[in-house]
Amino acid sequence: MSLEEERRKEAEKLEKLAERVERELKEKEDLQVKTLSEVLKGANKVYYVDVPELSCRLAYKKPSIQDYIELQNETDKTLYSVKLLYRMLRAADPSVTWEEFSEAIPFDVAVNIAARIIESAPFLLKRRRRESKTSLGAASASQSG
Repeated sequence: MSLEEERRKEAEKLEKLAERVERELKEKEDLQVKTLSEVLKGANKVYYVDVPELSCRLAYKKPSIQDYIELQNETDKTLYSVKLLYRMLRAADPSVTWEEFSEAIPFDVAVNIAARIIESAPFLLKRRRRESKTSLGAASASQSG
């Protein structure tokens, strides 16, 4: 690589770094000061995921800290994932029981629902990358193979 190419690449890196710093500063300027109670008011947001297998759009909510605490002793990773999915769906529809959910929803449909939520929910992506071998998708792949 020539000296000119190296300088050009370094200049590009510096330009990207400057753009990132500028973007981060802009984001900080846009942040609003809020109290915890104001933040908690918006924490109950309902999200939706399309489920063609069931010909519907299902409502769900983000898992709570309490959900994670209550599931922390679940050693079976597939069951953990299914229970977490159930809790997310039930948070938006409290009338559904675990028995109804676990008996009525086929495993492959649960896997597809979870996969679609993960695809559309950035809040789960970091955890999914860390635990990729423990996800419903991994369990499904091992069952189908």
